[in-house]
Amino acid sequence: MKTRSCLLHDSFEDGLTRSEVIAHSVSTKKSKEIVERVSQLDVVVSNRLARRDSTHAPPEEKKISVEEQQEKKRESLRFDRIVLEMVTGAVSAMAAKQAERLKEDGNNCFKKERFGAAIDAYTEAITLSPKVPVYWTNRALCHMKRKDWTRVEEDCRKAIQLDHDSVKAHYMLGLALLQREEYADGVKALQRALDFGRGANPTGYMVEEIWEELSKAKYMEWELLSARRSWELNSLKETCVAALNQQRALDMSRTEESSEEDYSSHTDQLKALDRVFEKAAEEDKPTEVPDYLCCNITLEIFRDPVISPSGVTYERAAILEHINKVGKFDPITREKLDPSKLVPNLAIKEAVAAYLEKHVWAYKTGC
Repeated sequence: MKTRSCLLHDSFEDGLTRSEVIAHSVSTKKSKEIVERVSQLDVVVSNRLARRDSTHAPPEEKKISVEEQQEKKRESLRFDRIVLEMVTGAVSAMAAKQAERLKEDGNNCFKKERFGAAIDAYTEAITLSPKVPVYWTNRALCHMKRKDWTRVEEDCRKAIQLDHDSVKAHYMLGLALLQREEYADGVKALQRALDFGRGANPTGYMVEEIWEELSKAKYMEWELLSARRSWELNSLKETCVAALNQQRALDMSRTEESSEEDYSSHTDQLKALDRVFEKAAEEDKPTEVPDYLCCNITLEIFRDPVISPSGVTYERAAILEHINKVGKFDPITREKLDPSKLVPNLAIKEAVAAYLEKHVWAYKTGC
């Protein structure tokens, strides 16, 4: 079997240059960039072959040891590998450039709401460069616009494999899972998106959008669980009331007359039962959120609280908007306020998290 070097040498004898042989073997269009790179190897190959011909004397004139033959084979393999890597690198660079052009085509189609065409462009880009996560999330966004949630989930999971910190991938995955009513997993995906989003750009539009979806998801999950708990409590209460009434009837059947004391005892038991079940249902009844957990600007429960040098805590996005649009001063104390002086209020943040965990309905209600 001929080695790669021999095949190239045969092609030279047939009148083809090295650059033409390799350019012909590349499946993509002819490119000046590849031809120029490979043509630089022509001189190297020619010199190498010339040296080999001059040093390889006939067997009767010069004998080559086994070690020398093996070394020459290893050298030949190393050379071939270098050539292959250079050609492969050139082709990969061309593929990456073409993939970027296809991504731009997809973006333009998306802006024109031609989602099918955008999907085709992103798919071609993925074919050329499958390890670029943004191509997968862009295509997932198109699928989301078409309500194709199964494909949204597939593309987002692939993007997360390539980039675990992808905010958009976790966000759209969460939305897809919510559509399948997998609320627990959907909430987890949205929570990860929110955490990554706050780390990358705390004041970005994505953070606000993710919070809104996360709030709705947690509220929906709470509604389902609350309805189930309410039904279980009512069923249990009805059973208990029936048991008390049955016991009351049994006691009356054993005596000829029912005393006022017996009636009063039965009534007290029913009232005590009502109090027990009312207490059990308190957690699912919305009440007012404590003032210290609410922002003085938004009048909503804190999401990302920061504290000013004057000691007042605000929602980060709200106070930054105030500084940018109104002025660099504290809206409560009127003292000068520089954005760089705002510090995360971790204590309030933990208090909010604990409160929301116990009172999930607070995600939807205001302060």
